[in-house]
Amino acid sequence: MKTYKKIVVYLLLFGTFIIQTGTSQANPTAPNALTFINPGTSDVVLAELDEFATVVMGDPWDMNEPTDLSHYRAESNLSNSTFSGGVYSAQMNGSNDGAERITLLSAGAQNNQALRIGKIGYNFPIDANKYRYLTYRLYKSHSNKNTGLIRWYEDDTRTSSVMGVSTPFDIPAGAGWHTIVVDLKTIGLQQGSKNWEGTIRELIIHPFEGAGAQNATVKLDWARLTADDPLTARPFTIQWSGGSGTITLYASPDDKTLDTTNDILIGTANASDGSYTFQTGVLPAGTYYIAADTDSGVVWSNGALVINTPPQIEFISPSMESGTEYSASVIGNAWDMSDVQDINYNMQPWETSCVTNEQFSGGIYSADLYQCPSGVTYVDPVLYIGGMNPYPPGTQDPVIDTSKYRYLSFRFYHSGTQNVQEGWVARFGWWTVNGTDGQVTEDVVMSRDIVLLEGWNTYHVDLWASDIIDEAHPVKRSWLDSAPNRLRLDPSELNVSLLPATIQLDWIKLTAINEIKQGDIFPIKYEVASSRPVTVTFYYDSDTNPNNGRSLINTINIANSVAQNNNVVTPQAMTYFLYLPMILNNACVGCVTWETASVSLGTYYVCADLWDGYNTIYRCSDAPVYIR
Repeated sequence: MKTYKKIVVYLLLFGTFIIQTGTSQANPTAPNALTFINPGTSDVVLAELDEFATVVMGDPWDMNEPTDLSHYRAESNLSNSTFSGGVYSAQMNGSNDGAERITLLSAGAQNNQALRIGKIGYNFPIDANKYRYLTYRLYKSHSNKNTGLIRWYEDDTRTSSVMGVSTPFDIPAGAGWHTIVVDLKTIGLQQGSKNWEGTIRELIIHPFEGAGAQNATVKLDWARLTADDPLTARPFTIQWSGGSGTITLYASPDDKTLDTTNDILIGTANASDGSYTFQTGVLPAGTYYIAADTDSGVVWSNGALVINTPPQIEFISPSMESGTEYSASVIGNAWDMSDVQDINYNMQPWETSCVTNEQFSGGIYSADLYQCPSGVTYVDPVLYIGGMNPYPPGTQDPVIDTSKYRYLSFRFYHSGTQNVQEGWVARFGWWTVNGTDGQVTEDVVMSRDIVLLEGWNTYHVDLWASDIIDEAHPVKRSWLDSAPNRLRLDPSELNVSLLPATIQLDWIKLTAINEIKQGDIFPIKYEVASSRPVTVTFYYDSDTNPNNGRSLINTINIANSVAQNNNVVTPQAMTYFLYLPMILNNACVGCVTWETASVSLGTYYVCADLWDGYNTIYRCSDAPVYIR
């Protein structure tokens, strides 16, 4: 007999709602008396709610990848953290002190000790006056009733004045999955002075504490931060005909099989009622089949209830990587790790790389870290970037025009598990030597830390940023105030206790700001991900705020390319990408042309408004275009 999940909704104090899980037995004999009318033979599509991670960050907290969370290793006070099958799992500690944390959004390093790059709250701040309802699907391995907490910070000082810690709320009894809904505006504070209002840059779930929590397993399926109340904002009326007695309704993601992991109890009703109002706002985007369980068996809807996945766009150009690249255009040999001249080539006798077993293979540079210099607690490897000394001693090597070349990008891998406190950081440095290559005329400047992530990741750094320089370093000369002819990447500061470790580098780019002469055509290149036809309207804007003015570039319609059945789009069937690559003879082939003749001189971001018939997404390029 198949077992499957029951979920019960409770209203608690402080604006917290809980959906509680259990199990039940199903009769495998399918009845014929009850028939679903809504959804019927066709799918029914509902718009996704306005959800922060999806709309603002462009990447929902669906636990499909490690970057959905921050500081999920040592800093989390959880052990054995893994991501698998769209679920994050870990083990609680043994102290039962509630210190374990699942960080949905981090403000970054304390007091800006590291560069503010990537998916952190300074780049994606939460408007707490708009987004207030936190919904998350949590698993606990023990059966006791516990309490949970939510913590947030306004900035990276993390003092009590910018902190809010919610009053405790119940995590109900019963081992298994529970869906928690918390109104962060009304939950109240037990610590700190920061109410849920204004700007929030860090958001943390303390999963549960109390009896049974010690060493328990915790899992997170997904989390959502919505502007509207998920328990009232998206009601859907399930309708049926026939049947008798009491029926139990379930929503099953992606399939028509009831199981103990994924299925969600909607509620119970009398078959004679013929309908039930389902508050679907607790569901993330996805496809859900509706089941009715009666005494005589289970009936499935033919069509599905689909919560729309909003479209997304990524700008290929303009971007931090799309401008003129220094190594390819000036040196004439791109830093693509295809030959030994790209890293640690022709080093001076006094230069030490502190790496070993260097290899260039398949366009990848790899090396091992070791205790260097001897006796240190933290390793100090240096990758000297090649091609910077093309001339023999006696001739001054060319210096980089820092007013043109602005963005550093690199794709990098660090073996092991992330431990920022023990040296999972990189830094970038620059300096100038004289014509004999033996005297430094501008001392080495080092950037602040670049926090490293597990696996392969691409890092983008704006070298013009005001926080680029390591304030602890004795030399504080900005990139714009420098004329460097030497560059280095320090790829790790790992504690020697975590050795052995390997690093790999795919490529490095130093790119200029995108620029074009007024009157010329700028080709806008991008990728769109959607399962539906999308209308895309492009704008240019001096900032990325659409509310203070923007100018129209063009509007295009992108036809749907997913599988179709009888001319009806199959929702959520797949995600597709459209790549727009080039200009030929002043005509944009497969891309959007930006005619700049009437554009005033200046610097502009390119933005896009996407509409798929259900949801709107607004996104801007991460780098501007300079019209000269």
